[in-house]
Amino acid sequence: MKRNNFNRIKKIVKKVLTYVLLIAVMVILLFPIAFIILSSFKSNREFLLGGTNLLPQQWTLQNYVEAWNTANFGRYTFNSIYFSGIATILILFVTTMMGYCFDRGQFVGKKFIMSLYMSTIFIAGATTVYPVFELCVKLGINKSLNGLIIASVGGLQVMNTFLIMGYVKTIPREIDESAKLDGCSFFRIYWNMILPLIKPMAATVGILSFQGTWNSYMLPLAFTISNEDLRTLTVGVVALKSESLGSTPWNIVTAGSTIALVPVLIIFAIMNKQIVSGIVSGAVKG
Repeated sequence: MKRNNFNRIKKIVKKVLTYVLLIAVMVILLFPIAFIILSSFKSNREFLLGGTNLLPQQWTLQNYVEAWNTANFGRYTFNSIYFSGIATILILFVTTMMGYCFDRGQFVGKKFIMSLYMSTIFIAGATTVYPVFELCVKLGINKSLNGLIIASVGGLQVMNTFLIMGYVKTIPREIDESAKLDGCSFFRIYWNMILPLIKPMAATVGILSFQGTWNSYMLPLAFTISNEDLRTLTVGVVALKSESLGSTPWNIVTAGSTIALVPVLIIFAIMNKQIVSGIVSGAVKG
């Protein structure tokens, strides 16, 4: 009897400690986000004098008005939507096609090419910014958002391709054989048969790609450093801070940061189950 009580108390203590740890981690992770969002409703004076106080003493929306109009965040928001939206669609097409080709395709040097491509996952993204930008300069596509989109899509999408390839492996090859008997070409099988079956993983890759391009900084900075009208939100927020003379307008910076942050948070809040289930199912099936 005493042993049963001891085990029960032990389980309760473990559960309590687990919840305490999870709550502590959640507070640590969410505090910066809450601080930025709530600070965007403060005046610059209150922000500088308020320390770590979360709630504004006097709420104001003027920061957003100034950020949207004066600091040109309206233009930056359009640029981010245009860049992230088109880049995500193209990344989806490229990665699903590559994942399909690496798994189902038969061509000379397949294993070598696939191994070489997958090994680039160890290359840090920052190290490729300069050579990619220089290549775009040589091609004359460095002065528009379309050039930025091409550079982002043409960059190494190794992880996304790997996720798609793992999911394609779970699809029975008998489907391909049946389609071939019906006269379907290699691309037709991909478009009509494989693509509809990998929608869960494609949705996951799409969401992760949108998040990655929306928050991208180094490459958009390289493309827009000489043209302010092409800046994305992420670049615009950092530029506002670095270009300020005298006191930094933190109220505008936090308002701009919130504008850049909220869309990603909303998408993740709506689609987080699909993101996790897509990655887990692909990992388990693969």
